[in-house]
Amino acid sequence: MPCRVCTDFIPTDKKVAYINQLLKVGFDTIDFGSFVSPKAIPQMADTAEVLAQLDLKNAKSKYSPLLVMCVVLKMLLNMRQ
Repeated sequence: MPCRVCTDFIPTDKKVAYINQLLKVGFDTIDFGSFVSPKAIPQMADTAEVLAQLDLKNAKSKYSPLLVMCVVLKMLLNMRQ
């Protein structure tokens, strides 16, 4: 089966709501984003915004790891400031 590419950007608020629901039910690991060039993967351009809006206080598991891919270290360092 060929890989389907999502051409419509999923709004940040929808991503946040979906991931928050996963956190509430206690998923062990959630791979939620990537710090890559927005030109390469536009869908991941809002990873820092998504992370900032996650409701970690109401997660069922206080130890649910959030995974994010960081291809460009500079992008991750900029997000920390």
